[in-house]
Formats: sequence, C-alpha cells, structure tokens
Amino acid sequence: MPTISDSNHVRHHHHSKTPEFEKLQKNFEVQQSKLEDIMEIIETKLTPPGNVENRLRKLEELEKIVERKMFNVSKHVAELDRLRLSLLQLLESVETLETKVDTELPSLQREISKMEFGVAENSATVSMLKEHQVSLLVVDRRIIIILPCLHREISKIRS
Repeated sequence: MPTISDSNHVRHHHHSKTPEFEKLQKNFEVQQSKLEDIMEIIETKLTPPGNVENRLRKLEELEKIVERKMFNVSKHVAELDRLRLSLLQLLESVETLETKVDTELPSLQREISKMEFGVAENSATVSMLKEHQVSLLVVDRRIIIILPCLHREISKIRS
C-alpha cells in the first residue's frame, strides 16, 4: 500500500504538470490535510477524561474514518502513479517521433530538391516545345502560301 511519503516522492519527481495531474495532486493534498485534522481530533478526543467505553467507541469511529480516508488517499496515489507513467510513455513516444523526423528530414529535403530540379527541367522542355510549335506553325503558313504558287509553276511547266 502506498504511503504518504511515497506520494511526496511521486510529486517531487514529476517533470511536467498537466491540469489533470495538478487536480489529482490538489485533491491528494486536501485528503492529506483532512487526515492530519482527524489525527488532531483523535489526540484531542483521547485526552479528556470520560468513560472508557465512550472513548473506545469514539476511537473506533475515528479509526473507520481514518481507514476510509487512507483508502481514498491510496487510490489517489495510484491514479497519480498511472498518470505519471502515461506521461512518461507519451514523452518517450514524442522523443522517438522527433528522432525519426530528424533522421528522415535530410533525405526528404534531397528528394524535394530532386523533384524541384525535375520540374524546372520539364518547364524548360515545355517552353522549348512551345517555341518549336510556334516555328512549325510559321513554317506551315509559309508552306500554305507557297504551295499554290508552286502548283501554278508546275502547271506552267507541264503545259
């Protein structure tokens, strides 16, 4: 069963505090304060003179209250431990992901550079093809213009 000193150990060794963790920690501190108050009541109730049976009954009632409070505190400590473990696992996963990104980033940057170079080459090729197409259109128009003249000349030569 976790003790109060165990919970202090968990509280002092937790690196980053989330709202859930802080809520659990605050609840734990409230429970601890209540236990301290109960212990003070126990001391106060046991000191005044009175009949032994009455004092024993009160002591048993207080013992039940303390047991219930200790159970709640133990439960909260266990929740804090689970939360701390989850946070550590999450941190480890993030660090693994960062390592993968750091490892793969240069390779990805090289591939992007290769693709950019390929796009630039393709753009240059497309530009040259457009110029060639324009030249072919000019040549086609000249042929269309010259062709009737050539037909006339050929007809003259045959006649």
